[in-house]
Amino acid sequence: MRPEATEQFEARTGALHDGSIGSARNPQFVETRMNPHGSSRLWTRRLLWLAMAFTLCFTIITGTLSAQTECAFADVNGDGVVDDADLLQVLFCFGTETRLTIPELNHALRMRLPGAFPRRFPAAPDVPFDPQNAAFASTRPTTADSFFDVFVAWDTRADFHQFGVEQIAPGLIVGAVYLPNGFAPTGEPIQEGFYLVRMRSRDMEDWRADLLDARTGVVIAANLPAAAQRVIRIPIPGTRNDIAIKIHPNPANPNGFCVQIWLSYLCPNGLWLDQVLIWQRCFP
Repeated sequence: MRPEATEQFEARTGALHDGSIGSARNPQFVETRMNPHGSSRLWTRRLLWLAMAFTLCFTIITGTLSAQTECAFADVNGDGVVDDADLLQVLFCFGTETRLTIPELNHALRMRLPGAFPRRFPAAPDVPFDPQNAAFASTRPTTADSFFDVFVAWDTRADFHQFGVEQIAPGLIVGAVYLPNGFAPTGEPIQEGFYLVRMRSRDMEDWRADLLDARTGVVIAANLPAAAQRVIRIPIPGTRNDIAIKIHPNPANPNGFCVQIWLSYLCPNGLWLDQVLIWQRCFP
């Protein structure tokens, strides 16, 4: 290497180490030592490096802001991490056409959920159900931990409109509900699965609900307060079923909370179940 080239190389190296390149401390120093011949190549390189740095910073910043949303869709197999397995699935499908869009998939999911709701249960084989009228709800209240997941399905019997208030009061199975692991409001443990809901009242004013095992008919929880009331018969087709998943403070611990499931329905037979607390799970 020529002495002149060696001197220029050492000057460039020194400038890199002392941070004088492109700085406002000594711009003339950098220009005279690294570009003694007045060439414009130095400024071109500096502008190129500045543009590259700006592009890199912009990419990092915007990537950080949008990574959570975009990368969630990159987890193809849903195992919680984007890795080679996701890439392989995409590569194997490369070039193929998808028949369904995201909205169409969501619609198909909603249509298939009722298919999982039975039309009859062993403990009440004569009680028919119409899964198309079932109500579904799910939530992830506080954390990504699956322990906090709540999924519930609720449907009243398909022939509910045929029973008047007087026929319900002695004790009638009015619906079926799918519950997760938890507890009845009266403290009995509830295992995940389907349960039958029976309504009854002595005076047709004070209503109670019983929770029965859908397989055996055994009473799991009895005398659950039900805010039901008589209403004028409404000429509507079918029963309006609804579910409410509520979060309330834990009465045993002010710093805790309870996840609760409330059921309700409005039936054209003249009985309106405003709400009944059917399930809960409390956390410290």
